[in-house]
Amino acid sequence: MRACGTVLWPAMLGMVSILGIELPFAYWLHSIVGISAIWWAYTVGFGAMLLLQSTYFNWRWRGQRIERLV
Repeated sequence: MRACGTVLWPAMLGMVSILGIELPFAYWLHSIVGISAIWWAYTVGFGAMLLLQSTYFNWRWRGQRIERLV
């Protein structure tokens, strides 16, 4: 998507998955498993990012017409 000029929404979805899912999950899990929570939070955050961006691609971006920028 980014190669075609669509940058804003993938970047926003990435920030939402990191700030809204990965960090709170790491904070919550830290009290249970300790420092290993960071690695589990990476996995959950990247999985959430994959899910959000795949959903955006299938429902919104795929139906748009691609135009040349130059």
